[in-house]
Amino acid sequence: MTDPTVKPATQNQIRAEQLVAKLFQSADFGPKIRKVAKEIFPDISVPEDVVDPVIAPLREENEALRKHLEALSQKFEAREKKESETQAFHELEKAINAAGAKFKLTAEGIAAMIGRMQETKNFTDVEAAAAWVAHSAPPQQTAGPTWAANTARANLFGSAERDERYARLHTNPEGFLDDEILAFARDPDAYTRAA
Repeated sequence: MTDPTVKPATQNQIRAEQLVAKLFQSADFGPKIRKVAKEIFPDISVPEDVVDPVIAPLREENEALRKHLEALSQKFEAREKKESETQAFHELEKAINAAGAKFKLTAEGIAAMIGRMQETKNFTDVEAAAAWVAHSAPPQQTAGPTWAANTARANLFGSAERDERYARLHTNPEGFLDDEILAFARDPDAYTRAA
């Protein structure tokens, strides 16, 4: 026997029930709808009542593993960055020493080269900075006598004092050449030492 107070469901009620059931099972909306439904009707049973107690420890363990992996990843990145910076420093140091040796730079020259690289913010072309320093530096004075060191003894063309040999060069060049060839032929070693 049917209860006369219970009315059959209307088409809208049936559709609403189907919609709620579909949304209740939806992967996108279901968890939120079930949470709200549990708050409104605490006596109903939802899948989370069974699954959450089993999954909760796994979620905690998963979160702990995620944090541990993040910490390890940060340590690894820091170590990799430090190793990369150390390697770049050693390569730059090696390039600076090689360029300094190639251009024969002193310690001051190498300091000037590094200053030039900092000034131009170009640390990739060390040789260019070394070449700039070598080109910009004043020429080095050589130690000891040079051809111009003893000018008192220079007697170019007999200008400081009269020399008959050089006078003959100016008055009779062919005769001077003949005399010089004969002097060379008599004793080449003495002739070249005197020259």
